[in-house]
Amino acid sequence: MFVLIGIKKVLFLLFALAFWLAPEISFAAAPAVSRVAVIPFFNQSSDKSIIIAKEELKNLGDLANDELADDGTFDPMDRAFIKETLESIKFETTSGIFDMSTVASLGKKLGAEYLLVGTITGLTRDRGNLIAHISVRMIHVETSRIALTGRGDAVTTKNVSETLRDATIDAMTGKRGMITRMHKKR
Repeated sequence: MFVLIGIKKVLFLLFALAFWLAPEISFAAAPAVSRVAVIPFFNQSSDKSIIIAKEELKNLGDLANDELADDGTFDPMDRAFIKETLESIKFETTSGIFDMSTVASLGKKLGAEYLLVGTITGLTRDRGNLIAHISVRMIHVETSRIALTGRGDAVTTKNVSETLRDATIDAMTGKRGMITRMHKKR
């Protein structure tokens, strides 16, 4: 009986010690994540009859930011800080003009390792359906090289906002999505 009580105490102490050490072990084993700045999306759709508000382009960036945060592989930067920085340098995503030197400069101003750039490459109506195509690119700030890409599509009878939202989620986590492709490379 005394031996059984002694074994229980030892097991309890070992169990308590394991819980006490577990946060240290899991924290030490956690991989470093890279800081990513997600900017509002660009509209490069050739169909200008479908109006996309500037706020909608920002919302698509917010959605992509949330998808990255949920995945945990990257550390998305604070959206308010990005907005403030973009406003201070008068950066505009409605023009669709965006070259790699701009990426490097913007990424450095934001203090990001990567910049996520999203583009609406197509938005059309066909027989009552709204068809959206979105492209996303993760660009390494130091080298200005494209590190990851993703493409997403949506064909719906929904409104413009919901169709673009569906295409953005597809571009991030769908079959050809950036996050999906990234995990396949590992």
